[in-house]
Amino acid sequence: MHKVGRWLVVTLVLFVVGAATVLAAPEDSWHRETLASGLGQYGGMADLVLDHQLRPHLFYYSHTATSLLHAFDAGNGWTTEVVDGHGGAYPGAAMDDQGAIHVAYTGGEPAGFAYALWSNGGWSYDAIDPDVTAYYGNLALDAMGVPHVSYYVVESRAVCYATISNTQWVTQTVEITGQEPLAPRQTSIAVDSLGRPHIAYHHADLHVARYAWLDGGVWRIETVDDSASTGTHIALALDSQDAPHVAYYDADARRLRYSVRQPAEWQRETLDAAMTSGWYPTLALTRQDEPRVAFYRERDQDLMFAEKTGSSWAYRNLDSSGVVGLYSQMVLDRHERPHIVYTRFDTQSVRYAHYGHTTRVALPIAVKP
Repeated sequence: MHKVGRWLVVTLVLFVVGAATVLAAPEDSWHRETLASGLGQYGGMADLVLDHQLRPHLFYYSHTATSLLHAFDAGNGWTTEVVDGHGGAYPGAAMDDQGAIHVAYTGGEPAGFAYALWSNGGWSYDAIDPDVTAYYGNLALDAMGVPHVSYYVVESRAVCYATISNTQWVTQTVEITGQEPLAPRQTSIAVDSLGRPHIAYHHADLHVARYAWLDGGVWRIETVDDSASTGTHIALALDSQDAPHVAYYDADARRLRYSVRQPAEWQRETLDAAMTSGWYPTLALTRQDEPRVAFYRERDQDLMFAEKTGSSWAYRNLDSSGVVGLYSQMVLDRHERPHIVYTRFDTQSVRYAHYGHTTRVALPIAVKP
């Protein structure tokens, strides 16, 4: 599909449709920029963290160079370095309270599912689960800064979990889910206030969105939505009461769904209901537990942003510059402003959208020795 007839909205425009409000993003508030192009067919898989000075650190995969790259704001523009020159697909990243950055990703040296840690000015490396073919990785930290990761293993056809115990990575099988096709489906992990991991994922054999949490050494598993073909793209967040919120794609209806687990049942709703939407959702909650969701609107091939206040959802078109919004990941800063990294597929580019800051200038790549 080719996009024609695009126009620029300079002033804020509101379109009220039922309980939802569609907002055209004001150019003086939202900023978008391209970090790198020509990353290859599967390039642009990315994640991001904000440091204690709210400077973004973006991690993305170059399929062309078979490398994991780190782009960061050094105070005078973007600087880019190669974290691992031998792999880097499906990166998941987080920063701990000491400013160390933890990254889990596919491939690298050692092979399999890999881990990189930036601390004291340099990178160190480890194997989380060697000698497996791992996809759809995600990473979260507990209150002590210990990493917890979720991922899918092709050989065992299972969603797996790993964490560090006594300086060693310990892995577990969460559930055998069946053969996943080679597509960017996701697992998503969060850690609750007691340090317990929670994982949302797609079950290929059952064709449903699933949710699991570790309770006293036992994985408790339930179905988020038993409608056919749900969860092929999925994101998880825990609210202030440790209740799970899940955004996911309904492939049959071609809609974005949002579910919250209440004590007795899951409460579900459809987002962006008038459109064909829902690929690559990424989810964050405000301090008031209000959801913010970025996603790819398939019909228009645009990056969309949804925010809920009370019972109403408002939608913004954040980027319509091409086939944009794939592999999206989002964080909120301490002012609850969203920062989103995503792919523009038609130019094989990784892009960054953020609210309330000026754009930056890319600097040359610095290759790790």
